[in-house]
Parts: sequence; C-alpha cells; structure tokens
Amino acid sequence: MSADPSEAAALISPISESKNLTNKDHTYDTFSKPSVDGSVNQEDDSKILSSSGQHYVVYTRRWYILLVYASMAFLQAAGWNTWGPIADTAKPVLNWTDADIALLTNMGCITYVLSAFVFAWLLDKKGLRTTLLICSTLLMIGLVIRCFPVQVEYAKLTMNIGALLIGFSAPGINAAPPLVSAVWFPQYQRTTSTAIMASSAYLGVAGSFLIGPLIVTDITNTSGSRILPFNESYSDYDGEDIDPVIRSNHLREINTLLYIECAVGVFFCLLIWAYFPAKPPSPPSASAHVERQDFMRGAATLSRSSAFWMPALAYACSIGVYNVWTTQFDTIFQHLVGVGQNDAGWIGFYSNLAGVIASLIFARVVDYLGGQMKKVLIGITVAAIICLIWFLLICLEIISFNLVSLYISCVVSSLLLNSTVPIYFEVTVEGVYPVAEGITTGVLTWLLNVVGLFFLFVLMIPDVGISWMNWTTLGAVVFTLPCLFLYKERYNRSLQDTQIDEGIDNQSLPSQA
Repeated sequence: MSADPSEAAALISPISESKNLTNKDHTYDTFSKPSVDGSVNQEDDSKILSSSGQHYVVYTRRWYILLVYASMAFLQAAGWNTWGPIADTAKPVLNWTDADIALLTNMGCITYVLSAFVFAWLLDKKGLRTTLLICSTLLMIGLVIRCFPVQVEYAKLTMNIGALLIGFSAPGINAAPPLVSAVWFPQYQRTTSTAIMASSAYLGVAGSFLIGPLIVTDITNTSGSRILPFNESYSDYDGEDIDPVIRSNHLREINTLLYIECAVGVFFCLLIWAYFPAKPPSPPSASAHVERQDFMRGAATLSRSSAFWMPALAYACSIGVYNVWTTQFDTIFQHLVGVGQNDAGWIGFYSNLAGVIASLIFARVVDYLGGQMKKVLIGITVAAIICLIWFLLICLEIISFNLVSLYISCVVSSLLLNSTVPIYFEVTVEGVYPVAEGITTGVLTWLLNVVGLFFLFVLMIPDVGISWMNWTTLGAVVFTLPCLFLYKERYNRSLQDTQIDEGIDNQSLPSQA
C-alpha cells in the first residue's frame, strides 16, 4: 500500500502513553518494556516532543542503535580495504600482483552491483533488524574464512571467498543510514545522524590505513632499507626467493591483522543478534509514521525522477571514483620519491579521518540551516576541484615535490568530498519522498559501485599505468558541477513534517495497553 504526501495527515495515528511527567515546555514519558520486532524487552526513558499539539517520542536508545550500526559499517569498510594499505608487503610475501590486490578491492564493487537491489528490497519489506542480521552474519563468515590456516598458494582462494562475503554484506549496511535516521531520529537530527553513520565507513577505511601498516611492516633488505616494488632489489624478494624467516615473520603479521578483524566481527555480530530492534514503539516525527511507496512503485518513481538522477549522478561519479582512487594510494605514490607504504597509510588515514570530521560539521550546518543543501554541495565541490588540481600538479612535477604538500592536498580533498556523502543521501531522500529511504539509498549506492567497478576493471588491464587514475578522478569531480546546477532543490519530507505538525490540533493521548 502506498501513500501520497497529501494523504499523510490521515495516516498519522495518536501515540499511546503510559506515565506522564510534565516539565515546563516538554513532556517526559516512560514506556514499560516495549517489545520490538523480535528484540528483547527493555525499559527506556523517552522524551515526547510537543509542538502544536502533536506528540512524537524520541528514545534515548537511538544512540545505542547508531553506535552499533556505525561499528558494523566501520568494520565492513576496514575489512574491504584490508589489502590496499599493506600491498607492498602482501604482494611479495603471498606472491601476488597488482591485479590480485585490485581484484580483492573490486570484489566489493562486484558483489554490491549484484546484490544491491536485493538488500534494498529487504530493507523495504523486512526492515532494519532482519537486514542487518543477514549482513552482520555474512560479514562475520567472510572474516572467519580469511583466517583459515592454508598454504600460501591457496591463500588467494580463501581471501577472495572472504572478500566475496564481505562484499555481499555491504549493500544492506551502506544503504541503511537515512532509514535509521528516519525511523529513530527527529527531523532536526536526521542529517547529523546520517552523517555519523555514513562517515563511519570512511572512518573504517581510515582505520585500515592506520592499523594495517602498523601491524604488517615493510619488507627490508639486509641493510635495513625499505624494499619498494619499483626498486631493483625488489626482484630479490619475488615469490619463492624470499628468505623463509622473512616470509614467516610477515605472514604472521598478516595473520594477526586478519585475526583482529575477525574477532571484532564476531563480537558485533553477536551484539546485533542480541539486541537491534527494527524500529521504536512510537515514531520520532510525522514523516516516520507515514507509509512509504512499495518497492516496485518506488523503483519506478526513481527511474523517471530528475530529483533523483541529478544528485545521484553527481554522487556516483565523484564519490564512486574518489573512493576507489584513495584505496590505490600505495600504488599511485610508488613513483614519488620517499613515499612508501607507511606514508601512503598515514595519508589515507588522515584523509579519511578529516572527511569524517568534516561530514559531521557540514551535516550540523545543514541541520541548522534547515536546507540549502544544493549551495553547500556546489561550494564544497568547487573547493575539492582546486585541491585535486594541486595534487595533480605535484604528481606531474609541475610543482616541485614536497611531502607536506602531498599530505595537505590529499587530506583537504578528502575532507571536502567525503563530507558531501550524508548531504547527498539526505537531499536525494528529501527530493523523492515518499519513496522509501532504503530503496533510494540502495539505488544511489548501487550506482556508486557501478562507477567504482569500471574504475577498478581498468586498473586490472596489464601495463595500463598510473597517471590515468589521477586525471579520471579530477574529471569525475568536475562532472559533478553541471549535475548540481541542473538539480531543482526539493524538501518534500521536511515540508510534510512541518505541514502535519502545524495542521493537527491538540489531541488527548489514550493510555497504552
């Protein structure tokens, strides 16, 4: 059954209440042991927001939901990006090539493209709990398989199977933030909560750049100098030529990294199975209570809506290319003197961490402004283009190489581009409402991974080179601008919240059964 915005007021039902305690302008309510979609019963103090007579409940436990979800997104992203930051060590120790590393990264995009619509349907029909139970279980199994004790020649098989399952866990996790925000958070916190959840994946990528090289160290020669793939001495450490002691030490480091990720994955999977409700007993806003369009009708609406395609193309092209580009920092920096696996790891860490912080700041700004997302996105994109041009000039040696400049150009461009992700999520969901949030973000992130898939497939072509990646990333971000200028800004969901809130008279709330 579907609902149009004009019918929303008729779909709002009174919210039941148990014990009321009044405190000035707010009313506080205590619900006794609600049971939510298979979750355990739990007492929860909650606040009823009263404005123009309509009451909605905001639960304290929403922060627990956000924390658990964000942790899963962090781990999934870190598991996906395990190999890029340690490529300099993994390739000679495991006898892998650049194409092998690219395939492991590409596995995430391949599985996402194949399964995104399935998980969008699950989010729409089965809700958050069922979807995240499936995703967390897939993630846990994938992390466990990577820890199987096999010979080096079979490691490629187990790692790819693990990457496959880790990749299948991504669509349900990555598409969920706007839905979690809509179901659990009030209107004035939605963009911020979406930013926290969406940025947790980038924090996971940042963590992989930091933790990976700290645990898995560089291979060194007898004099203690770091061995890089482009050094002539690298041939001494190719395949079976690696000293058995050196191989054993670095294999132990790689296994330690995999064991840590596996243990964390098991813990959070069990946590979600123990308690992760699909929704609160009562909605936090008017639009949260309105029934969305069904899956097929929603998909049809998206296919012909310019309010979806303009921001979706801007998001998919810029962020889809940029995300994959950052996973290849180790390879891109190989030709720059003095930039090895360790520096690439720190640049990746600081870049993603800066993006996380910036996304929270810009999300709060957007929540405070109550809109103006288009202007914010255009401003951020222009600044990001300038930073990427700076980076390209450094790589082309038009500007003399300086490690500090390299750090700054990478970190600032990531700060800017990653901060747009939650804004793209919210502006797209707002524009196509009442299409369900899970469907909208499912298709949105599917497009992103299609773009990333093509980028990584090109990377797997033998002798394709490196410089094309920098030019493609710049071009993808530049392409964003015409899409944003053509987009006609709409805030259907927020407008509905406002209209319903203003149009409903004070109601007496019946006692909860």
